[in-house]
Amino acid sequence: MAKNNNELLANLGNFSNRILKFTVSAFSKKIPAYGEGDKHANDLALYNNLMPRFQKYCELMEATKLKDGLRTAMAMSSECNTFIQEN
Repeated sequence: MAKNNNELLANLGNFSNRILKFTVSAFSKKIPAYGEGDKHANDLALYNNLMPRFQKYCELMEATKLKDGLRTAMAMSSECNTFIQEN
């Protein structure tokens, strides 16, 4: 249980905190509109990589395969943390 909580805090919690802080500081607490033409190649690559995995996550959770769903969510949040760090 402690291992899971620590991983959640270090991974998913870190990602959530970074996104919220960035939104507050860069966009005055409001998520801006993001048109099709505004997408950078890195954004599209991340999106195209994550969307099928997000759909799989939804399927796993609907099938009450919680461990597999959590593994998928953790992998996605880890990837998003890396994306934020690099961009």
